[in-house]
This record gives sequence, structure tokens and C-alpha cells, in this order.
Amino acid sequence: MNREKLLSTARLAGEVVRYHTWPMHHRQTVGEHTWQCMRIYWQIWGPLPPELSTYFIWHDAGELACGDLPFPVKSRDPELKAAMDKLEDDAVRRMGGSHVVVTPLLKLRAKACDLIDMHECGRIEVAMGNKLAQPIVDDTFAALEKLTLSPEDGNAIFKYLAERRI
Repeated sequence: MNREKLLSTARLAGEVVRYHTWPMHHRQTVGEHTWQCMRIYWQIWGPLPPELSTYFIWHDAGELACGDLPFPVKSRDPELKAAMDKLEDDAVRRMGGSHVVVTPLLKLRAKACDLIDMHECGRIEVAMGNKLAQPIVDDTFAALEKLTLSPEDGNAIFKYLAERRI
């Protein structure tokens, strides 16, 4: 097996480790993160539309070829984020995956689910004694507050978070 074949093997994309630059007790994989995002969506809004399921399956798969840049890095540098998004999209295509265009509402909800998963991951780390995960909790909560959500979606998200104290 050569590097190009390895980096285009979709099965391996789910095993990419997240939070590799942060001291964590638990090492979350892209596969676990994808499941968590889908679970969170289902628990807040109900069953996922098919195009959103496809979006979630492939949304971080390209990190197999490109790595997982930390959340603050991409959020602070729009040009880097755009370049990484293109590299990840190209990697997903080489895997035989699909870049699905979802409605602006679903894209915003997907972003919220992504942030909620990071938030929950950080809260679990703090609960296990990892005080170094507090910035993950704080930064993701602040990012959730900045999302341009409808009042109904905002209320649903913050109700979900309030009900699930970890």
C-alpha cells in the first residue's frame, strides 16, 4: 500500500484522532465525533434529513489526508480555513465520498452540533479532573452564543445543554 492509497481509504477516516494538540484523557476519533453530531441533532430536532446524514458522515473525513487543525486556529484565520476546506473536500472525493450541499438552516444546525460535541467533550474532560479542558468548554459555549440562530433553535440548543449536565 502506498501513501496515496492509504490517504484515500474511507474506512481509515473514522480513526483520525481529534484534539491531538490538547492534553486530554480521552482521545476522540472522527468516527466518534460524527456519531455524536448525529446523535445531538436527533436529540434536539429529531430524525436527520438524508442529506444531513450524508453531510455528517463526510464532514471531517478529509482530515485523514490533511490532519485536524484545532478549532481556534481555523476560527481565527478565514483564509487558512478556506484552504483547508478545499484540501479536505479534495480528499473526500478521492475516498469516493460526497460533498453535500445542505440548506443554510441545516448547515447552521450542523455547526451547532459540532460545537455542542466539542463542548460536551470538554465538560466530560473537566468532570474527569482535566482542568486544562476548561478553555474547550468556555470557547465552544461562546461560539454557540455567537451563532446566528432562530430564537426557536437557540432555545432548543441551550435547553439541551442545560438538561445534560455532565
